[in-house]
Amino acid sequence: METQAELINQLDASHQAMRALLDEIQTGAEVYAGWTIREVLAHLTGWDEAVAASLRAYAEGSEAAIAAYRGINDYNARSVETRQGLNYEQTCREWELAREELKAALLALTDEQYAGELLYPWGERGPVPGLVEIFIHHERSHADEIRALKGKRDTV
Repeated sequence: METQAELINQLDASHQAMRALLDEIQTGAEVYAGWTIREVLAHLTGWDEAVAASLRAYAEGSEAAIAAYRGINDYNARSVETRQGLNYEQTCREWELAREELKAALLALTDEQYAGELLYPWGERGPVPGLVEIFIHHERSHADEIRALKGKRDTV
């Protein structure tokens, strides 16, 4: 099992990889149908907030409300919709802040809590490291897709 420090390093690395792409792609570029970079960042922010809420509740001996109680697609849409009034810079700040909150929530866990299981934001139960690893992979996957999209646009 990876340590909290190792997971923090991986969270930082996945975030930095996405951050580097932001300097290379037009902010208005459509990444997915109806989603620009701003919406992708709003989506990532929503999940970082949900994970942080789950970790904080778990640290306090309780469980967070299931963020994706209506399903993952609904939660994704709500995460983006709640940030529609934000401009690109505001969305980036929220994205950065949400990651810092996730890391702080992870670091606040005792060793015993870190080795335990918690309620995931979509209603399943699993190990703490497993939850964090899912979202490291999640951000990396979006970065890979954006990188591929950028590569296609650069060759046109």
